[in-house]
Amino acid sequence: ISFDVSIINNGNGFDIIDLETDSSSSGWDIDIDGSKTIELDQGDSELVSILVSSPSSATGGESTTITISAISGGNPLEVADIDYSLSVRETGIQVTPSTFPNSIPINPYNLENNLFHYPFSVKNTGNGADTYSFSTSVGGGWSISVYDVSGGSYTDLLTICLLYTSDAADE
Repeated sequence: ISFDVSIINNGNGFDIIDLETDSSSSGWDIDIDGSKTIELDQGDSELVSILVSSPSSATGGESTTITISAISGGNPLEVADIDYSLSVRETGIQVTPSTFPNSIPINPYNLENNLFHYPFSVKNTGNGADTYSFSTSVGGGWSISVYDVSGGSYTDLLTICLLYTSDAADE
């Protein structure tokens, strides 16, 4: 994750401010994009980009608190700290049915309006919004569409709609 922090010199004159970072958990990598020393006139500010990476072994829900400290060069006892709580996002998906058949026997002459519907549901089991992609393939004479019939809630009921064209019957 990356985010910006505004460093403001609220002192009564020019100052050279040193930036330091710390994490409450080991293994989190915190980098300051650019110099860790900022020169600011009284009342001036500068945006600093902070880059944070969780450990590669981190699991969903694992969290830490990082601290960014701005230390006055003119008076090292003047320290401004800001804490950020960060957590690893949990992702997950539940699709019902859990497996799809390799083929579905369909008699094109028994279709209503040349349509075949195959409903399935998709549930986001993570702790945040997510986007999922599905791919499909069909044989000659069929076109395919996927429709969201539940309005985009956390559990979507989707329908794969196959349209059979009469040209395929001649193949």
